Formats: sequence, structure tokens, C-alpha cells
Amino acid sequence: MDRYALTCSCTCHGRGPSAPCDPEYPAGCGADHVRQHTAATTCPGCHRPVADGALCRGCTTALRDDLAEVAGLSGELDTWRAKLDRIGSRAPRGGQNIPLGYRPAAVEVADVLHMTLAGWARDVAEHTGDPDIPTDPHAPALASWLADRLEAARHLTFAGVLADEVGYAVRTARRAIDRPADRTYAGPCDVELPDGARCDADLYAFPGADHVVCRACGARYLMAERRAWLLDGVREHLATAAEISAGVGELYGQPINRRTITTWHHRNRLPERGRTAQGYPLYRIGDVLDLAASSITRPVGGPRAKLTSAAGA
Repeated sequence: MDRYALTCSCTCHGRGPSAPCDPEYPAGCGADHVRQHTAATTCPGCHRPVADGALCRGCTTALRDDLAEVAGLSGELDTWRAKLDRIGSRAPRGGQNIPLGYRPAAVEVADVLHMTLAGWARDVAEHTGDPDIPTDPHAPALASWLADRLEAARHLTFAGVLADEVGYAVRTARRAIDRPADRTYAGPCDVELPDGARCDADLYAFPGADHVVCRACGARYLMAERRAWLLDGVREHLATAAEISAGVGELYGQPINRRTITTWHHRNRLPERGRTAQGYPLYRIGDVLDLAASSITRPVGGPRAKLTSAAGA
């Protein structure tokens, strides 16, 4: 049954889903239904329908992840600002201007992040009547304060703007310090978008992170699951010892030494699966991973430790 048949004056109701609307509804009377009946129950961030009119689960999760990332980003900004990320530098020659001891751009980005968090923390404290107003001037402390009050904040009328501005400040800081070498590749995002397409954005995580967040759609993945998925996909591929040690070790969770791979081959534990045009041996990545896994699970001390343990038993 058409639920708007008794409340809408348009004659399209009752004549089938393809019936045209009256001329007084140039956008279709359905557009008016959406405006009239869902305006008070949509997420203030993404405008999707929600039951309570507060920030939806997806936007709240994205805001929580942005706040959780502030501590790491602040440390990276401090390093970048003080030029401690430089591996080497040349001393200025005579007559040349001495460079600044800090990066002004890093200072500006850090200030934007701090002012955004401080301003919203004051607003949340004021509108919720929270007596515990944040006094710590540091961005990580402000982010932690907001994260602890996320449930109250998502019900505020300005929750959508809060999430948007915090997200923008975090993305700006992330772009300022982001270098590919500092991230672990976690594959493409496979979330299905509303139009039926797949997100496909590349996922990068901080080394040692337990999760990764898609910067395009906000989807959140466990790194352990992404690592297992990537490793499963490359098991049948062939690569040289250098390629495996450089590319697979990071995904595997610990280094796989090039010399160790070569030793396994010389001891007939790792079969050669072909050669490159330059004559380098190729190995199946799955064979290397299986050998690495067996090495990890082997008891410390080797056969002698096993014999000692058996004798003690």
C-alpha cells in the first residue's frame, strides 16, 4: 500500500509507480515527502536517515578514528617541525643564508589542528554543561577529551560541522607529513558505494597500527585481516629473494632476510621455480612464507632442547 496515498494531494498515488506527478510538483511529489518527513531524522553529517536525528554510526566512527589519530599525528608534526626527519644535511656555505631551524608550514598545520580541537572542546563543554572543561593545551589531550564525550557530542545540533572540521584538520595534518615510506600498504578498499561501485581507494597504515581507515569513504579494517588477505593473494606469485625480502616481510609482520632465503635454497628446502631474464632464481612466495612460519614455531634451542625436554619428562 502507498503510505502517502491518504496524505498527499498528488493524483499519481494509486496509479502505479511509473505514473507522472501533477504539474504542481515539478520535482515529483516524492521529493516533498522526503523534505517533510525526514528532515528531522537525518544525520547532520551525511544526511542519511537515522532514528534519533543524531550523528550516524558511520560519521561517529569516522570522527572517533580521526580523534584517535591525533596523538600519532602530533608526534609526527613535532618531528617534521623540528626537521628531525632529515637523514642528512649539508652545512651552509659561506655567504649563504642560514636556514631556519624549523618548518613554518608544520607550525601552521599544528596550530590549525590544535585550534580546531580546542574550539570544539569548549563548545561541547558549554552545550553539554560539562564542568570538566579541558585545560590541557596539547592536541592529543583535547582529542582524548572529545573522544570520551563522543556520545554526548553526536546528539548536538552542530555535530555534523564538528565531525567535518575535525576531519579536515586531521586530513590536512596527515597530508603534510605523509610519506609513502612511512606507511604500510594494506590493499584496496572493497566497500560498496551507494551507486553500486566499489571504493577501490588504496589503504595505508602506520607501521604497527592494529587498524587502517580508508581516507575516501571512512571504512575501517583490522590490519591482521588485511595482511592475511594480501599474503593469501600473493602466495602463487614468483619473485626473487631480494623482492620477497623487501616487499613481503613488511606484510608478514617480521623481516624475511634475503640471505636466509638463499640459504634455504642451497639446502634444498626451497625449490627454484624459474629464472629472471638476468638469471636470478625465482621462488614461489607461498613456499617462502611456509618456511618462515615453520622457523617461527620451531622451539628455541633446536634438537638438543627437544632431547633435554624429553629426558626431563
